Amino acid sequence: MLRSDVQEIEPNKIALTVEMGKEKVQTAFSSYYQRAAGVINVPGFRKGKAPPHLIANFIGKEKVQEEISEELVSEGVRTVLKERNLLPISEIKLEDAKIQDDGGFIFKISFELKPKLPEFKYRGRDIHIKKAIITDESIDNVLNNLAHQFAKTIPVENTELGVGDYFLADIDVNCEGQHDDETSEKNAYRKLTDKTPFLKPLLGMKVNETRKLTREVKSESEKNSKFFGKTLEYTFKLNGISRSKIPEINDSFAKELGAYNSLDELKTKIRSELEEKAQSDAEIRAVNNIFKTISEEIKIDAPDSMVQRTIDSYIQEIDYRWKQYGASLDDYLKKSNIDIKDYRASLRDKAVYDTKVYFILREIIELEKIEISDSEFMKIVEEIAAEKNMTVQKVLDSLDDFGGEDHLKHSQLAKKVNEFLLSNNQINYDMVSEAELKEGEPHCDTSTDSN
Repeated sequence: MLRSDVQEIEPNKIALTVEMGKEKVQTAFSSYYQRAAGVINVPGFRKGKAPPHLIANFIGKEKVQEEISEELVSEGVRTVLKERNLLPISEIKLEDAKIQDDGGFIFKISFELKPKLPEFKYRGRDIHIKKAIITDESIDNVLNNLAHQFAKTIPVENTELGVGDYFLADIDVNCEGQHDDETSEKNAYRKLTDKTPFLKPLLGMKVNETRKLTREVKSESEKNSKFFGKTLEYTFKLNGISRSKIPEINDSFAKELGAYNSLDELKTKIRSELEEKAQSDAEIRAVNNIFKTISEEIKIDAPDSMVQRTIDSYIQEIDYRWKQYGASLDDYLKKSNIDIKDYRASLRDKAVYDTKVYFILREIIELEKIEISDSEFMKIVEEIAAEKNMTVQKVLDSLDDFGGEDHLKHSQLAKKVNEFLLSNNQINYDMVSEAELKEGEPHCDTSTDSN
């Protein structure tokens, strides 16, 4: 026998009290002793033959009751969640558990539930979205960027060092009259840019010329430097100057980039890719517009546990990005004198919104019975394997290691939902220049037929 009682603690959070009869408890004890007898060695008895009371003494009565309680809670939770059709979205917290005087068992748990969403309209909207017009100027900008990427740096003679030039120099560093080997360099390779104000006095230098610069080490980011609070003297001896030579944009340049017979052919390819991206970007904005409007039209209580986990994911991603540059989020927060609690608080509004969108997405998935079949999933895995030059099994193993299978399936479900929304709403594309596109999106018209 199993009885359960549900009590709402706060919106989307419940306490669940579960009672199990003594027959269930006795069965659990019998099963436990039978399993234990087969694996432990009780002096004087062969495996599987020791009586329960000796097994209990051998293991410890409190330990036995503790393990029995864990088994009963685990089984009870599974049964009640299935019977009541409850889906926890937070960790299940055990509040209390005990074997009662009459031999029965009672426990209490609490957890957060997925919020119940009211009906909302996700079909038949009439939406106006800006879409970039691809012009000749758009193509020229791509060509110019490509030309700069393929620029070659070549030495130049009989000239003066200017902004944008690369240079070789012997750099001798002295601190309070003492030469410093660690920071001094021979034939150091540098670039003079507007972002290097310290090097600005080198402007106009000629090869073989020498100039001296001084710098006081006093910035907050240099507090841990051995030179902090001291003045460094730099002596630069210019050994050479190089400049980027940007290739001419013509048929020859197009042929160097790949299998293009002419510049016109390259331009055609660039236009096609830009138009494809403009369409993709506009579709993403259209879908985002639908989710944003729905989230504004209905009330959704975003469970705090999910909001906090979403913030955790932001933090992990931001920290990962910092580490790509040899730093960390902690370094940034310390240098900026920002408390981690304040930083997390600054991310809360976005996390609340993203959590609401997640529930809207899941609701559409359930309402439309959108699924990822086994064959579809395996096709995705095979594509990943081919892209990364890995075996299919290795991709599957990596998904198991990091819990990536659920994430991959969710991302594919989200993709299907996006396609569904684009197909079942009227998307009107207002063609604008790239400059106008950056001015923002107009709000969508929701006056058409409801779902």
